Amino acid sequence: MLVHAARPDLALILATVAHGLRTAGDDAADAAHVAALGAAVDAQVVTLPVTVERTGAGLEADARRARHAALADAAASYGAAAVLLGHHAEDQAETLLLRAARGTGLDGLGGMAPVAGRRLRPLLAVRRADVHRAARTLAPDLQAAARHDPMNDDLDVARVRVRREVLPALDRIGPDAVGALVRLADLARDEAVALDAAVDVLVASLPVVEVGDAAAVPSAGLRAASPALARRVLRRLLGPVDARTVERLLGAPDGWRATLPGPRDASVGRGWHVLAPVGAPPAGAPAVLRPGFGGPAETSHAPSSLRLRADLVPDVGAPVSTLAVTSAPPLPPGLHRGRSTVRLRGGGPWTVRTRDPGERIRLAVGSRPIADVMLDAGVPRSLRDRLPVVADATGRAVWVPGLAVDVTQHVGPPVPRH
Repeated sequence: MLVHAARPDLALILATVAHGLRTAGDDAADAAHVAALGAAVDAQVVTLPVTVERTGAGLEADARRARHAALADAAASYGAAAVLLGHHAEDQAETLLLRAARGTGLDGLGGMAPVAGRRLRPLLAVRRADVHRAARTLAPDLQAAARHDPMNDDLDVARVRVRREVLPALDRIGPDAVGALVRLADLARDEAVALDAAVDVLVASLPVVEVGDAAAVPSAGLRAASPALARRVLRRLLGPVDARTVERLLGAPDGWRATLPGPRDASVGRGWHVLAPVGAPPAGAPAVLRPGFGGPAETSHAPSSLRLRADLVPDVGAPVSTLAVTSAPPLPPGLHRGRSTVRLRGGGPWTVRTRDPGERIRLAVGSRPIADVMLDAGVPRSLRDRLPVVADATGRAVWVPGLAVDVTQHVGPPVPRH
């Protein structure tokens, strides 16, 4: 009603989400009430049934995830400019208190964002009583028949306990606790924006090295940064995790390894903090480098984020190829720029893939497992299945970019990069 009164020029679609958590009659009654509201403002009405998948994050969080996904899909389907949500100031205050009780950081103190992609919350600064008063004024008949969710009376729901017990207690301590909490959320979001800008600079200067879906951070730089910025770097890489997990990783000593929520493998050693999804990434189809006199061949190796190039060497009797890593520095931990360009006998084709179990490469000291070469070079365990291996037409590994080259196929010294 408020949107219709303020912007009658807008075409509205009213959506009711049927979570399936109550009886079918309750969902039908909710839909009927929304339909009556739609008729009052000449708006289209849709019902969005969802299945709430339980993830262990709590019923409220799981229902919210399903609801937001359904609303996003509906908005895309109808070409809507925005999804307007009715959260008000008390909702913001309750969210803030719930997050603080669970041990949130600065981002959590920011509460619900007024703008989150296509989702808009225009009423976050408006009190619940004012919303109800406006509804009674604009549509008294509909307000009188408003639906009430019985879950809002269930004290086993944490949000209900905050609403019924915590906020009234805070009001007895200081005036307008809700207003103070809403202002705190606004301040926290502003502070977070400033910190994120500083984190962008820190990430570039450390630098954080992306290795496909993994990331490596120089430990010395991370430890030298202010704790506030270092925590935000790790939180950016880890995604939504609790403050205790971030502190645990930030203070971890060399040699430490653990599985963190996500789940992600985390390790600290040889000067790097490394984070990677648990397990090897999908290998995908091998890429083929087939250089010709018409020009070089290039490819991107998704598991490592590295780009490789192959050229035929001109004016050489037997075919010789120059292969090089063309990615800008820095390379993943353990790889050396001086070993990132080689000349190999033959003109290809060269296959770029990840290592096979037990695969070996011929070095001056004899044939060695590629796994051992990576171990000796200090490549973190979680990155070893993400690095490229180049094989010749027979399938034999002839080059591990940045690490080792088959001594029987290598031609002369590495070609310098310019």
